[in-house]
Amino acid sequence: MATMDGPTDDGLIPPDQDALLEQRKIEVKEAAVKAEENPELTAEEEDEVVDLINAGRKEVHFTLFGRVIHLRTLTIAEELKVSEITKPFMQSDGYPRAYRTAVVAAAVRTIDGELLFNPISESDFDRIIFKKFEVLLGYYPLAVDQIYSRYRDLELELLALVEKLGKSSG
Repeated sequence: MATMDGPTDDGLIPPDQDALLEQRKIEVKEAAVKAEENPELTAEEEDEVVDLINAGRKEVHFTLFGRVIHLRTLTIAEELKVSEITKPFMQSDGYPRAYRTAVVAAAVRTIDGELLFNPISESDFDRIIFKKFEVLLGYYPLAVDQIYSRYRDLELELLALVEKLGKSSG
């Protein structure tokens, strides 16, 4: 299945932009159907809406291969950093892989409570996502793809919550 972020294959086939857009439309419709199944917000979802309204974020902790991963949805600044990191890979077979790796670099807060990259100087803060991307280049695709998949699930959960919020507010 292709998504807005590229195919779920091995990352060697450049994505078809029209197919990606169509897939995103399908994902949005699926989120809307999920919201229609139970249009009332639960207490937990009401708490999440506060984060959504105030900060526009959703977070999750999950275990992968015995490691606890903390993910958070991206801010606009982080999304722009992802674009900056992946720009050299545009029009290449490696773009989907670079994109997924950059998104994971931006979304991962900690692994087992530890930062992927610990900034030492002020200049490091501007390049923290790039530095995390460099760290992830040493990981194997299986791990990055699993984390990326969980990130996409997190985005779809957020989308379903927004749809449900729209339904419950009239």
